[in-house]
Amino acid sequence: MTSITHEQILEMSSLKELYEYYRQNGVEKTDAEILLQAQQDWHEVAMNVARGIEESPEAFEPVVCERDGVNYQIYGVIHGLIGGDDKVYKEFVSDPIGKPDYVIFENGLNYFYKHKGGTVIPDFMVLGILGSLALGFHVGVFFPRLIWDIVREIIKPANNRGAEDGFIYDPKFHAIDPEIRRGVEPDPPLPSRLQIDYEMTRWDFSGPLGRMIDPFSIVPRSMFMAGFMVGHAKVRGMTEVPVVVGDLHTMEIVRFLEDAAIDHPVFKSGERFGQKQGLSRMLAFAWAKSIHLALAGLSGAIIIGGFMSVILYFTL
Repeated sequence: MTSITHEQILEMSSLKELYEYYRQNGVEKTDAEILLQAQQDWHEVAMNVARGIEESPEAFEPVVCERDGVNYQIYGVIHGLIGGDDKVYKEFVSDPIGKPDYVIFENGLNYFYKHKGGTVIPDFMVLGILGSLALGFHVGVFFPRLIWDIVREIIKPANNRGAEDGFIYDPKFHAIDPEIRRGVEPDPPLPSRLQIDYEMTRWDFSGPLGRMIDPFSIVPRSMFMAGFMVGHAKVRGMTEVPVVVGDLHTMEIVRFLEDAAIDHPVFKSGERFGQKQGLSRMLAFAWAKSIHLALAGLSGAIIIGGFMSVILYFTL
């Protein structure tokens, strides 16, 4: 590992700065190799900070960001594949989320936490037709692993988790700075500014066909969600906006909300959808989700069906 600290990497605003730092410190590698090393170094320094956390916070506090007089309260949760982890964690999250009359949720999270009312962001719309097909393909290929991961989340007791990652599924996770939390993930994303630079550069360059390679990109979804929040608040005259998202989106959304000049098509698309109201919004959401699920389900079923056909051919 280089001598980089978490303070140094958090101060960087672009990949260019990251590459220059490593090369100035004697690392003679390609950009791709430097990225891999930076990811490993980032994980190590983030874990060093996280290991120093001894107590859980008394309450689940949001990351707060203000834009155009609107106060956005972003609750980033660790939700896995089945929403939250154990009962203690779900209660920790549900306590503040259950108080507002209206909460905006990332797609799917509204099923797992107590709340009075609100709406759901169709962030899957970022994928488009080809991306939805690609997502289904990936799910089909890795279907056995996904089932195993779900089973593990259901049956694993908290006291059987390894010391390395045990705090990740505990309220103590939220005592860690939200930017540092990104680094404790296995194979972590970089700090939000660097990850945005990395993913959005690839996103803009690759086009729809290129995006099929990685339908699990996080940053474009974060940009869509930030746009949705802005449009939703603007058309409804909201001054406080509680939002629940997967934790990796948290600081990325903050960066997009902080950018008053943002004019990206993904942000604008989210903003337009967020401004929809009443029956128009309900129909648009239902149509978008139906298309997404149909396409993902079709490609996933073809892959799983193909696997089963091969198995049956050689066993019957």
